[in-house]
Amino acid sequence: MTQTAAAMTAMTSEPPLARRRALFVSWISHHARSEQLADALGAECVFIAVGTLRNRRTTVFRHLWQAVLTVGLLLRRRPRVLIVMAPPATLLLLALVWSRLTGSKLVADCHSGAVIGRPLSARLAARTDLVIVTLPQLTTGFPRAVPVHDPLVRVPSAPRHDEIVFPASWEVDEPVHALLDAARALPDQAFAITGRPIAGLDVPPNVRLTGFLSRTDYLRLLAGAPVVLALTTAEDTMQQAGYEAMAAGRPVVASDTRALRSYLGDAAVYSDATASGLAAAVTGALARLPELERAAALVREQQRAEFARVLAEIGERLT
Repeated sequence: MTQTAAAMTAMTSEPPLARRRALFVSWISHHARSEQLADALGAECVFIAVGTLRNRRTTVFRHLWQAVLTVGLLLRRRPRVLIVMAPPATLLLLALVWSRLTGSKLVADCHSGAVIGRPLSARLAARTDLVIVTLPQLTTGFPRAVPVHDPLVRVPSAPRHDEIVFPASWEVDEPVHALLDAARALPDQAFAITGRPIAGLDVPPNVRLTGFLSRTDYLRLLAGAPVVLALTTAEDTMQQAGYEAMAAGRPVVASDTRALRSYLGDAAVYSDATASGLAAAVTGALARLPELERAAALVREQQRAEFARVLAEIGERLT
């Protein structure tokens, strides 16, 4: 069977783990990748979170209590396939013990933070039955690994508007200040930056800080945008904005990293993290909208077919 035929078969069949009593556990209040990947695999998705994630003073207490809650969940569900999000290493260690005691299959969904700069998480993940990562270059060091991009959700169409949208997480790898300077250089172009902003920003009048938006309002804003921005200074980090832009069929101005280039291909204009580079990329993208929209539609179908193929591979590896 060809790869295309296999992908089409996977897209029309039931999820590969639907009959395997699969459970996906993440120690966080919510994460879109966990939820969407669990749904695509046919696993039950459970989020376990105690206290505030970023409060390091309570880490030991939170992990102990989350471990108790997780053990209770595992005893009730008795999964044949257990999938856990990594980091943290504590959850991985607990899952490894459970897998050894029960004989269940164990999968680690390793975010880039679990692979880059977290050697303990990486060593523990290497002992699982399968490691899932976002990028091919992150499979190094894992004997059993498969790269899996986030599934492309269905995004309803929305009326077009003039704001270029930057879905910001407000993490340190996002060149927000350079973007604000780029916006100053393009005073006739409107921008919208989502999420809860950091304090003390000097925001030009053509930039709107939306604050937190509901999922429905956020997707409507993104789907109606002429261009979506996917910006990071981290080389091996994918951007949720890139996935969501492709799902909505919207062109992208993206940071010039190998991770984003490998996924977005011709559907994006690439830029460095300088104000002048971002301003030039935005101007260039707006001048090529019809071409970029056609490319985005093509990339969307290619990535959906590739995701279906990888789902089938995961199912085969866990049999």
